[in-house]
Amino acid sequence: MQQGVDTNIQKQREVPRLLERSVQTSVAFYVQLSHNHTIVYARAVPYDIVSVNQGNGYDKVSHVFRAPKAGLYFFTNTVMSTPGHSIKVEIEKNGVTIGKNQADTNGYESGTVSVIVQLSVHDNVWVRYPGYTKAQLAQDYNSFSGFLISAN
Repeated sequence: MQQGVDTNIQKQREVPRLLERSVQTSVAFYVQLSHNHTIVYARAVPYDIVSVNQGNGYDKVSHVFRAPKAGLYFFTNTVMSTPGHSIKVEIEKNGVTIGKNQADTNGYESGTVSVIVQLSVHDNVWVRYPGYTKAQLAQDYNSFSGFLISAN
């Protein structure tokens, strides 16, 4: 009986350490636009509201997520155009397109794309506008997020 109690106490003492390790290994971010934004060719979408940045992977200055840990990641992007403006954006990993998204010109149109991708430490992922003309993005409704599914 005493051995069972001792084992249970030992397991309970491990809980804070395991919880701390779980928080330290989590990677997640969620960013949005704070205002309507005109974007030009080959630029990263300048998300400036950073609601979540667990693991500090998202850089608000460069607008790029840089993987702090190797592993399998999930990313999603929602884009909304303003009336009369279509918008196409791409999720890129180290300069290579891994997902495409589009919203058309009929009023406030939106589109969403999600990808699952393997990243190495310091791989870069961002949302880029590849068009050759200016485009208008609607505030609040444009977001980019991602999280680590499982670490390597």
